[in-house]
Amino acid sequence: MYSTDFQVDYFLLVFSFFKYIGVFPGKVTPPLNGKTKDAEAQHLPQVSILTKGIFAWLHRANICLFSIFFPFQLYRFFDSIFLMKSNFETLIRQSCWNISATIVFVVVIWICRSSRPICNTINSWKEVESHILEQISPESKVLYQLKRNCELRRASVYFFLMTLLSSIGIVYHCLSHPFYPMYIYSLFVETKYPLNLKWLILSALTQPIVLGYHWSFSFFLEMISTQFFASITSLLHLISTEDPNTPFDSDYWKQNPCIQDCRDKLNKNLPFLIQVQPVLAGKMLTRGSLQTKYEASVKQYQRLQSLVTQFNDTFKHTLFWHHTLMIIMLCLLFYAPMKELLNESIFSNVGFSLNAIFLLYRLYRVEVEAGKIHSASCSYINYWKGSMSSMLSRFEVHDPKELMGALVLREKLNQCHKFGILVGNFYVVKSGTVLTLGSIVTTYLIVLLQF
Repeated sequence: MYSTDFQVDYFLLVFSFFKYIGVFPGKVTPPLNGKTKDAEAQHLPQVSILTKGIFAWLHRANICLFSIFFPFQLYRFFDSIFLMKSNFETLIRQSCWNISATIVFVVVIWICRSSRPICNTINSWKEVESHILEQISPESKVLYQLKRNCELRRASVYFFLMTLLSSIGIVYHCLSHPFYPMYIYSLFVETKYPLNLKWLILSALTQPIVLGYHWSFSFFLEMISTQFFASITSLLHLISTEDPNTPFDSDYWKQNPCIQDCRDKLNKNLPFLIQVQPVLAGKMLTRGSLQTKYEASVKQYQRLQSLVTQFNDTFKHTLFWHHTLMIIMLCLLFYAPMKELLNESIFSNVGFSLNAIFLLYRLYRVEVEAGKIHSASCSYINYWKGSMSSMLSRFEVHDPKELMGALVLREKLNQCHKFGILVGNFYVVKSGTVLTLGSIVTTYLIVLLQF
């Protein structure tokens, strides 16, 4: 049984779900006392690789099945090009399935090669998150965790509903499309007799099951990425304030006697200011209190920056191929309903339309959450540098040591750099990336429609 200090958050529960379906062989266990690298992390759950057991073998079986499915998809595509001499519109539709399988192939290779770095990144993330949350009030900590869990539950429901609608669209497309029976017939040697309707329906139902199960690998990548991005953004906002009414370091304002004396003097000298603008009065505290908050905030910022660097080292190349293939597939999915084949209605392509909307939503979530990290880091640096300059110019410095400490701290702030999520080795995701991707998809879609 787990100890009372061990509490698994909703993210780790969803993470365990991918173990049960054989996507990622990871397990969540409480650390053993005295055997963790950091004493601060002894009360935290640890994510590690599962090497034995039924779920480890289930993961290996899934990899083997996909290693058979992926070459078969490629074979069918090249067969359509060189032997069946399919037209351009038909090849576009088949390319959607092949690119979908290629995205899963990239994620599968990434999981096989980087399982331990993925676990190390998650452990470091939860450790830094716990360290920052320890410095806020219990009520604010609960609110933070509830917000994270609520967002993950909402995203899980959206993914489930969109997967269900996408599967229904695929089945409808297979049963209503005139070329699908020809595709099934070509898989059999004997084609003199019409295929049994039951086998046709069974094959149509198998398509979304196989595709959806394989898509769960890319869902794993997107789930970890979006939750990591949202968490880092929230933590940056927590350490980007000096207001005593905000959660960060709230206990410090009650325990430090120097701050209480300063507040008493402010209450006597500026009663009207205290009543009308309590936040402004809270900012006019001693230099020591602000320096303490600055130092704590800079340390946490450096830890978050190091954590994002660790994430980029593990995820950046996979995110690059994920983004590239997603953009290509998105163009093809929007192209398919616009170019109808012979004897084909627009309702036959509802599967392509639903998958395009689903894909657009997934890519949008990843980009928006990743761009918020860069914006939050910029806000942090601008906010604290402005506060530091205001503090140095507002007070007279009577103690040279305090002035020296403030100048040293300002130099540390100057060494803090903006950071963000890397896609490959050359591109940092920013708040305007969504518009950039939208323009790319629109441009290539217009080019495709010319053929």
